[in-house]
Amino acid sequence: MTRTLPKSRTRANTGSHNRGSMPLEETPLPDETMDESFFTPTPVPPDAPEGDRGGTRRPAPLAWIEDPDLYAELSVYADQFDGAVTLEPGLSFPMFCLRRFAPFPLHRLTHTQLLHFVDNLWTHLMPEIPWSWAPLFLSQLSGDTPPSAHWFLDRLVDCARRDARNPDAARDPVDWNLGASREQGCNKNTQDDFVYVTNRSRVWFCMVSDGVSRSTIGSGEDASLLVEQAMNSHLTRLEKELERLNCELPEKVWRARAEKTLSQVGHWINSDLISEIRRRHPGPIQPTDEVMSVTSTMVIVRGNWCAIAQCGDSGAFLFQDGLLMQVTQEHSVRFANILFSLTGQSQFPDTGNDVIRLLPNTANTSSVQVLIPAIRNLFTFSHLNLDARSRLLVCTDGLLSRDLPRRVLLNQILRRIPKNLQAQEATEWILSRAAAQNCDDNLGLCWVAPAMATTCKRGAAW
Repeated sequence: MTRTLPKSRTRANTGSHNRGSMPLEETPLPDETMDESFFTPTPVPPDAPEGDRGGTRRPAPLAWIEDPDLYAELSVYADQFDGAVTLEPGLSFPMFCLRRFAPFPLHRLTHTQLLHFVDNLWTHLMPEIPWSWAPLFLSQLSGDTPPSAHWFLDRLVDCARRDARNPDAARDPVDWNLGASREQGCNKNTQDDFVYVTNRSRVWFCMVSDGVSRSTIGSGEDASLLVEQAMNSHLTRLEKELERLNCELPEKVWRARAEKTLSQVGHWINSDLISEIRRRHPGPIQPTDEVMSVTSTMVIVRGNWCAIAQCGDSGAFLFQDGLLMQVTQEHSVRFANILFSLTGQSQFPDTGNDVIRLLPNTANTSSVQVLIPAIRNLFTFSHLNLDARSRLLVCTDGLLSRDLPRRVLLNQILRRIPKNLQAQEATEWILSRAAAQNCDDNLGLCWVAPAMATTCKRGAAW
């Protein structure tokens, strides 16, 4: 398997800020290898046929399809857990359900890796798993205890019925409005983040990108400026593509066209970055050189449908029913190593917060670094079914804490957004609270919410 060498993502942390916020205390998660007792086999119901014993790791059907047999099977296990006087160490109904729906050798992961697997990788490795299950399982694995096994099972069923992946849930048509903003941060000397929003009638497009700080050919700020130039120069073509999506199409056709449009935007950015790099550095590029590059998270939304393209460690979160769900897959060394642990492959060296996918597309040989005009599989795609309860946060990594306990603070900010704020007002509100908690990095975000009024101007950049 060919792997692109990760690009370094240097993030300054030069001390505390003085924005008047209260200091936040972190409780570090233990990073030791988990004891095998955490995965003690769950008892099989006494009346289960002999052939079904030990078969709880088989792939599950789509979680939101009404499956009486599956519910009956899980309900029998829930009865056993609720009726048990004591349980073996590490044995719980949520952990049993995770093993039931995630047929991977989870015992190979440390506790911290397991939490990150549930938070991000699980729902991308298994598209049949509801987005809303990740925060539900995460809270239980982080120390919360469900009132009962049947309570947890009912929560699983309820979340699946309303989930943004459920194609059968009834949804009223929704029109959207988007807000966007960015802030340099109190400990950053440059603005490497870029945010862009435009729309054609009911079809909206937004993008956030983050330039790599440590570059020897160009800079992160240069890369972001080139992205802005690329978006402005291709705006007319982008609007034509969005207009093609502003019509009634079968869902599969619309989603395929949306992916094609997002890939086309990625190709424009990739080509413009390569052209500028070659202009600045016409000779061979050494493998040790750091070319200017960016992450990119792009969104197209119309009515109940949303398509997202992801490259790098920026990301998109669905906020619905008080739950914050990451719906993009982070392309970083730490998540690649989790996947390699599960599949038994050799891992990347521990390189902190390095990213393994960036624009432009590059590959290292033994003697030269190659700039690749085609984006190939540089982007991963996610699809959502939205309704009036849905909000979407698209942001750079400055807004994302890599420590999951601190991610709760972002969820609390979103829960406290005052009602009746326009999308742009809500964006500024989120940004001010997030910057008050952490301003060590650039902050860039886009907020997608049901429309009250349309205020975005054509091709607005931040």
